[in-house]
Amino acid sequence: MGIPCQIDLKPLADLLAALRSGRADAVLAGPRIDEQALTGATVTRPWFRSLGRFAALAGAALLDSDAKNLAGEKIAVVHGTEHEAWLLRHYGDSRIVPFASDREAQDALRTGSVAALFGDNLRLIYWVRGSASRGCCRLIGGAHTDFDFFSRNAVFLVRGDRPDIRDGFDVALDRLQANGTAEKVFNGYVPLSPW
Repeated sequence: MGIPCQIDLKPLADLLAALRSGRADAVLAGPRIDEQALTGATVTRPWFRSLGRFAALAGAALLDSDAKNLAGEKIAVVHGTEHEAWLLRHYGDSRIVPFASDREAQDALRTGSVAALFGDNLRLIYWVRGSASRGCCRLIGGAHTDFDFFSRNAVFLVRGDRPDIRDGFDVALDRLQANGTAEKVFNGYVPLSPW
């Protein structure tokens, strides 16, 4: 874009105020995108999307995560989450087993009390590859997207009076995706494919 760039680290609570006051032109991390966040701001195209994912025991015969394959199986999920609501709507032939926390649901899978676990894709990836899982489990099937439930776009916020900056980000994001750089960055920080 040919403009100087300065990165300023700020606490999460200060990001939107900096954008609104003109002390920042863009917010590259942080706030949930809602009406308050969008006041005086515009968004770039998405650079990531939150997804849902299933995990199963490493030695289990489960290969796919579709509703037919998991019919009759116990599926762990954190109670009161959008992931639970999604399972109740789309996996009615499975036995949905709600838990109070990620850790309890993960322990249920690790110990074989349930056949599968459904939750946030990135959390499951880091758990499956991390020491807490003790190597018990693997991801099954692909990631699930549903904007009515758990899928949210990750975007950058830009001052509303600077569409040129938003457009520059959009072009750069498109180029990074087209030339494979975005995938290389994800592979450097995420130990398994999020898709």
